[in-house]
Amino acid sequence: MKLKSLIITGASALVLSACAGGADIDAVRNAASKGNTFQQGLHREYSSLAVMERSEADWSDADFFNERARSASMGKAGGPQNMNARDIPADKVRTLSKARARLMRALDNGGANVLPQAAARAQAMFDCWMQEQEENFQADDIAACRAAFDVALKAVESALEPIRMAKPVMKKMAPPAPKSFIVYFDFDKFSLNGVANSVISQIAASAYSAKPKSISVGGHTDRAGANGYNYVLSIKRARTVAKALSERGLSQVKTSNFGETKPWMGTADGTRQALNRRVEVNFK
Repeated sequence: MKLKSLIITGASALVLSACAGGADIDAVRNAASKGNTFQQGLHREYSSLAVMERSEADWSDADFFNERARSASMGKAGGPQNMNARDIPADKVRTLSKARARLMRALDNGGANVLPQAAARAQAMFDCWMQEQEENFQADDIAACRAAFDVALKAVESALEPIRMAKPVMKKMAPPAPKSFIVYFDFDKFSLNGVANSVISQIAASAYSAKPKSISVGGHTDRAGANGYNYVLSIKRARTVAKALSERGLSQVKTSNFGETKPWMGTADGTRQALNRRVEVNFK
C-alpha cells in the first residue's frame, strides 16, 4: 500500500474502478457524518484507508475500513482493533500491544474530547499499522502507518499533559474514584458488548487514577444451564475482562470464577437472570 500521500495529507484522492464495492466506498466516504468531531475524524481517516486498499484490490481490508468509516459516520466511535483481531507476527505483538495500551490510555483519559482530530488519526493509523503488520511484507508501509500513529498520539498525549498535571489539585475537590465495577454479559456469551466495553474504559480510567496494587476480576453466570458448563463460562468471562484490562496497560489483574454459585439475585435453578451474568471488578 502506497501510504506516503496518506501520511502527508490524510486524505488522498485516487482514480479507481467503479465496481459495486468501490461505489459503496465512495458513498460512505461522501456521506454526511452525524457524529461529533472525533467521530467525523474517524469517518474521514477510515474512508481514506478504504480508498487506499481499494486501489490495490485488497477488498477484505477495504471492506473493513469502509465499515469502520460507515459506523463513525453514524455517530458510533468504536475503539481500535483488539490484538487478537489479526494474525500479527509473534515478534511484533509486544510492540503493538504497548502502542495500543498507550492509545487506550489517551482515549480513556479524554483524548477524543481534548484533541479529537489527532485522536481519530491515532486510532485509524493504529488499525492501519495492524493491517500492514499482519501482511508483513511492505516495510515502508508498516513504518509509515507506525510513524503517523506516533505523531498523532504524541500530540494527544501532549494536550492531555496539563490536565494530568492539574489532577492532584482537583482531586481534593472531587469525590473518590469508584473501586468496584460490574461488567454484564449477554446470555450464554463471554464476549464484550458495547456497554461492557464502555465499563471497561471506565475501569481503566479509574485504575490509572487510583493505582491499585491489584485488581480482582470474578466471573459469574446465571442459573440457566448445567453447573459445570456455567463454571467454564464464568472462567471465560473473567478472562475476557482481564484481557481487555491488560490491553489497556493494566497488568495487576487476578481472576477468580464462581459459575452460578454466587448469584447477585437469587433465582430458581434453570432461570435466566441478566443481573447474574456478570464479572465483578474490585480494586485492592
